[in-house]
Amino acid sequence: SAVIYNPAGLAQMRRIEWTLAVGSLSAKESSTLKSVAGYPPLSTAKGSMSASSISSFGVAFPVPTYRGSLVFAGAYNRVKEFDSELRVKGYSDSWDGVLDGRSVDTGGVNMWSIAGAMDDSPTVSVGLSADYYRGDHALEEKRTYAGTSPDWYELFHSGYDDRLRGWNLHGGMLVKAAHSIRIGLGV
Repeated sequence: SAVIYNPAGLAQMRRIEWTLAVGSLSAKESSTLKSVAGYPPLSTAKGSMSASSISSFGVAFPVPTYRGSLVFAGAYNRVKEFDSELRVKGYSDSWDGVLDGRSVDTGGVNMWSIAGAMDDSPTVSVGLSADYYRGDHALEEKRTYAGTSPDWYELFHSGYDDRLRGWNLHGGMLVKAAHSIRIGLGV
């Protein structure tokens, strides 16, 4: 976690350390197809999804030194999930037909990092991390209508597909204020 939040914290590592985290995504959504004012709802729909995947992993390698600390690390972190899906379908008396709607949101953003930290003095550690962000985000929304005839009419169809890329460089400092108290600063 030091790679992500304050790379200076890596200087506290004294041996090789690994981390692995598995995340679970669970989403529930609901929708109501309304009728003419004063009447009860005509149709309701609920969408739910769940998935599990590796959300982060990393490794820190301390380099043997005579004094202080020198540590290098690499990490992966799933920064953002966009996945969700919702569908509603039902008869609408105001449209005098069946309305069908679906919204699908997919993708996410991943962050790959390399970092290093060292002790600048017995009470001050400094660190630097370079992060590469990569991901995608797609959204598709579609609404259709079927009246008394057997034909379906598309009312609305929209969407987009984004590719996300970016770099970030952040540094940090950790000051030992007392025996077991450290104060951190990240930029």
